[in-house]
Amino acid sequence: IAVLGLGPRADGRTFGREETSFLHSVAACAATPIENGLIYHELKTLNQRLSVKVYQLHTLFDFSGELTSSFDEEGIKNLVTTTLMGHLLVSRCALYLGVGGGGLAIAHERGLRSETDDAFVPEAGARPVLDALTRAIKERLQRARLVLVVPVTVGARTDGFIAVGERVGGGAFTDEDRDFALTLARQAGAALEAVRLHRVDLQKQRRDREMQIAREIQRSLFPRDRPVIAGFEVAAESLACYEVGGDHYDFIPLGDDRWALAIADVSGKGAPASILMASVHASLRALAGSARPDQLMVRLNRFLFESTQENKYVTLFYAELDPARR
Repeated sequence: IAVLGLGPRADGRTFGREETSFLHSVAACAATPIENGLIYHELKTLNQRLSVKVYQLHTLFDFSGELTSSFDEEGIKNLVTTTLMGHLLVSRCALYLGVGGGGLAIAHERGLRSETDDAFVPEAGARPVLDALTRAIKERLQRARLVLVVPVTVGARTDGFIAVGERVGGGAFTDEDRDFALTLARQAGAALEAVRLHRVDLQKQRRDREMQIAREIQRSLFPRDRPVIAGFEVAAESLACYEVGGDHYDFIPLGDDRWALAIADVSGKGAPASILMASVHASLRALAGSARPDQLMVRLNRFLFESTQENKYVTLFYAELDPARR
């Protein structure tokens, strides 16, 4: 566990047998206290590391609780940087996340200088940084004095990274510090993904509500009851492929027991087709009976041609029925 060494004597004499034996006795007596001291130091170091681990676990537990109870994206980003800076005792921290169109940009930062040239990492440099930092990215981070980098991951996907500056006291980061930062970054990635999925779910719910309203509006445009026309049986039904569609039929009373009958189909499907069909419905209701059918179709055709795109059209059957003159 140790070596006891002596230099040469001042008078040049060699060490005798008795002196050598005395030194062996001194070394034997010192061995146990030295060993105890080493064991004590190792236990003390281990206890300190365990205390740090316990503190980190408590911090991560509290951090996880705050993350799971919030869908505030900016609040989560601020919590991530604040927690990491407070635990590691650093004065600078930046969270880089992917942006639309490729590349990475600072999503949240504390303590950095407002330099726009360091705020965005283009696509060419963004992808490599998620696996291994390229030299160009390292230079960007070094200019901002960011020395510890951990990836922000969601499962097997890496969405960005967190970079922190030097310790305020100048000390080096330990393995425990890196493990803590990595675990916190993973939790942050999961929380931000939960926020994204929550936002997608809310958007889907809103779209579903809007489509339900649109479907109810479109259904209200169909005749509620079949007309009773002497000498004729009338039946009609429309089943949309999606929530709403471009199919339409109508029975329009013209007075004196006369009726206008219409069946129409707009090109395309879904909401765009239903919007154009609503316009056709309103136009037919306004024009029916105001002119001969051929003249009425010319006016309706001109209106649709001038108010719709070139790739949109309507296939329409229109007839006027007079039971008394059939």
